[in-house]
Amino acid sequence: MHPWLLDNGVHEFFRQYAKRDVAYKVMPVGDSTTVGKGGAFGGYRPYMRQILLGPVRRGAQMSSSLAEPSFDFVGPERTAGITDGEHEGHSGFTTTEIADEVRCSVAAERPNVITLLAGLKMGRA
Repeated sequence: MHPWLLDNGVHEFFRQYAKRDVAYKVMPVGDSTTVGKGGAFGGYRPYMRQILLGPVRRGAQMSSSLAEPSFDFVGPERTAGITDGEHEGHSGFTTTEIADEVRCSVAAERPNVITLLAGLKMGRA
């Protein structure tokens, strides 16, 4: 995943919609890229965490008199060794298999934001 896409997409969404005094439970959902296999340790999630913590610090249009929003990654899977390593990523799963897993974990974790990154390697030989 290109860092520009992640940075601009996630940052712009939260710049416009994030509210202070809200605890966001973010569930990263996807394939091996979400897990972090075959590339950067933890996949894109450590970088996304930095972005999520950045809008307020970069001067997003929010009143400075209120508390900053908080972000917590949630999910039944965990990558040890990274900060806030929970996720719902599954290496080698099809999108249908991922959807089946998500049904249970959404009910248990009750996230208020879900990110989805799956199918990047589909069609590669």
